Amino acid sequence: YLGNKLLKILAVKPQESSCRDRKPGEIVEVKRHGGWVVETGQGKVEILQVQLEGKRALSGEEFARGHRLPPGTILGRESSPT
Repeated sequence: YLGNKLLKILAVKPQESSCRDRKPGEIVEVKRHGGWVVETGQGKVEILQVQLEGKRALSGEEFARGHRLPPGTILGRESSPT
């Protein structure tokens, strides 16, 4: 979930693990020319394609350009609306 809307993760690319203590679902990085990186609890993944409830599928980069996704935001039922 992102806020109160279902966010389907359609494609990801594994990233090198970090040693920082992050929560699963936490946005770690929003790339300037690319997608965004999320902690999974077992490493990080770059989000390549997503679909927000009731919307068409978008690349991670397109989605990040159109939505406020600051690092530290946590995806899931407890995330704050953006």
